[in-house]
Order: sequence, then structure tokens, then C-alpha cells
Amino acid sequence: VFLSGHLARKDGQVWQGQLGGAISTEEGQQAARAIAIELMGTLQAACGGDLNRVKRIVKVMSLVNSTPTFTEQHLVTNGCSELLGQVFGDKGKHARSAFGVAQIPLGACVEIELMLKSNKARPAVELLAVFTTVPDGACAEKIAQAAVAQGLAACVQQDSVHS
Repeated sequence: VFLSGHLARKDGQVWQGQLGGAISTEEGQQAARAIAIELMGTLQAACGGDLNRVKRIVKVMSLVNSTPTFTEQHLVTNGCSELLGQVFGDKGKHARSAFGVAQIPLGACVEIELMLKSNKARPAVELLAVFTTVPDGACAEKIAQAAVAQGLAACVQQDSVHS
């Protein structure tokens, strides 16, 4: 199962900033931990509500929005890796990559994707999630309801800025 990248969020908004600039390594770890929680929510939906279907976390790939001199991307990613280990035990041990990048969509400080092996996961065609931002709360609610009705995980939020 491949879970596409999830962006760091804080207080319901994209957690923006660069590591090595306005965001410390410790804050980056908190952001990575928050992403791990969101990834597990998506994973739970993909596994029909049963995280016991996870056989093994295979790989975590972390993109860290970094200044040119920041070199602690691996420490930031520990926020995700450590939580996965706590939740899944030996099944949570995984390979990983942590990259420093010049920018992440929406200015997020961290983005993480996850690859895992599961037992009796839902068919791949159903392993979809809706992650979007919309201009108003009524629209967000309609999109979330439609996604859930189709058996999809939904993470839809209202945002005041759109292109």
C-alpha cells in the first residue's frame, strides 16, 4: 500500500515554514509526528478500520522544507518514525529517506509519504483519499460527505486563499 504525501498541519492549517529558519528541529519533529497521526488515519480507512491488518511498515519518505545550511532532516523525520515504532512495534521498523528541499506545496514545513505491507487491505482501486482545501465550509462539508459515501478517506478544510 502506498500512501501519498501528507503535509504537516497545525491548528487545522498547513504548518508553514523552513527548518533552519523560523522552525526548529524540535518543532519539525512535532510536525512529523502530527503527519504520522494523519497517515495512520488514512491507513486505518484503507484497512477497513483495522490497523491490525498492517503486516509491516516498509518505508517512510520525508521531505523537509530546509534552509541551505540545515542538515538535521533525519532528526525531523524521527518524529514520524518513532511514533510508528511505538504504535506498530516490530512491524513499525522501516527503511526511510529524509530529504532537504527548497520548498514544499503550500509552504508546508514537512511532507511525508508511507509505504507498507498489509494483510487483506481493500482493493487498490479503493485506496484513495481526498486531501483538498476549498473556499468555504459548506463546500468542504459536501466534498467530505461525498468522499466518505464512496468509502474514501477525506481531509477537506476551508481556506481563505485560492489561486
